Amino acid sequence: MAGTLYFVQEGKVGAVKIGWTSNDVMVRCKNLQTGNSERLHLLGTIADVEQAVEAAWHKRFSDARKRAEWFHPVATLLAAIEADAAAPAGREPKAGPQPVYKQARITIDPIKTPNLVVLADWMRQNNVNMTALAKRAGLSKGYMCELLLGKRPLPLKSARCLEGATDGAVKAAQLLGLAVVA
Repeated sequence: MAGTLYFVQEGKVGAVKIGWTSNDVMVRCKNLQTGNSERLHLLGTIADVEQAVEAAWHKRFSDARKRAEWFHPVATLLAAIEADAAAPAGREPKAGPQPVYKQARITIDPIKTPNLVVLADWMRQNNVNMTALAKRAGLSKGYMCELLLGKRPLPLKSARCLEGATDGAVKAAQLLGLAVVA
């Protein structure tokens, strides 16, 4: 039986549910919302697919599994959703050239935050700004700004999120100032 694969996110940076339904997706989202304290956002759908497609997505992103059908919002998952899923009604991309993110004017102080210099270098080399990196890592823009400015210590959980957001190019151990064994 064909149904719809859907992607729902808790809040703007929370876990992502990869689900499948043979019913109306919006009804399913409302049912999920009832049992969730975070506001849920429909990221996209893939229509007319078998339930096995859901299992394939679960397997593909098993390393990012949080629990059951919920996954950490890692960059690879969000990029796959953006590439493969249709945007929800009212959120279709605009025609024509898309705006470029404004680069954040943040200077990383190598004395205050020496371990984040490697992250700043990665951002520069990959043309990723602070806002985009925060989104990929599942962190708020304000929190990310405070981390980069050295106003907050970098906890292990956030370092792991940033490692995932860079697809492993910047290791959590590097960000925490620990020795990285190759």
